[in-house]
Amino acid sequence: MLDEVTVKKQAKKLIEAGEFMLAVQAIHEQHEIAQMDDEGSPYNDRTIAGLMNGLKLVGAELLSQGFDTLERIEKAPSAR
Repeated sequence: MLDEVTVKKQAKKLIEAGEFMLAVQAIHEQHEIAQMDDEGSPYNDRTIAGLMNGLKLVGAELLSQGFDTLERIEKAPSAR
């Protein structure tokens, strides 16, 4: 079974990923609203593209970690 240290590391990674995703969503929303206003967005398209690449990396890392964790659980001897 997974040890406590591994589970805590994965939980922290999930929290950080969630915080990052919420921050990107908020910045993207502000960017979209500001583009509709006359004042313009404080974020240029390059910044938004960088954030989207960051989301892509976070998503890929979460998928990889998830598959790795499932594989480890399936290979572990049953504790029953």
